[in-house]
Amino acid sequence: MKKDSFVDKALKKSILDILFSVKFDSEDGYVFLLLERQSKPDYYMAFRLFKYMLNIEEYHMKATKSKKFPFIYPLEFYNGIQQYNIPRNPWELFENSELVKATWTNDYQLINVHDISDQALKENAWSGILQFFMKHIHERDLLKRW
Repeated sequence: MKKDSFVDKALKKSILDILFSVKFDSEDGYVFLLLERQSKPDYYMAFRLFKYMLNIEEYHMKATKSKKFPFIYPLEFYNGIQQYNIPRNPWELFENSELVKATWTNDYQLINVHDISDQALKENAWSGILQFFMKHIHERDLLKRW
C-alpha cells in the first residue's frame, strides 16, 4: 500500500484514496481504490479518476525512473441511495466522444520536419513557412536560408 494521496486537496474531506501496489502477470501495477462518501453520484467522477490515474503515473515515473507506466485498475465504491447513472468513462463527457476517444487513444500526429526537404517546405505557403522555421530554429540567420 502506498502512502501518498492522489486526490485533489479540496476534495480530501469527501473521499479517501488508497493505492495498492500489486503484480499483474509478473509486472508491477496499482489498484486505485476510491472510497466515495458522497450521498449522490458525481457527474464528473470519470474525469476525476482519469486525473488521479495520471497523477499516479506521474508519481510512479518520478519514484522509479521507469520508462514504462504500470497498469492501474480504478475502483470506486459508491454507497449512495440514488441510482448511479452517470458517465463511467471520460469519453462520455465530450460532445463528440468517439472522435475524442479515437484522438486520445491512438498515436498522436507527428510532422518530422527533418524528413522533409527544404524545397518541399517552401512549396507549402503557410504551413511550409512554419515547418521550415521550426526545422532550422537553432540556426543564427534563418532568413538567408529561406
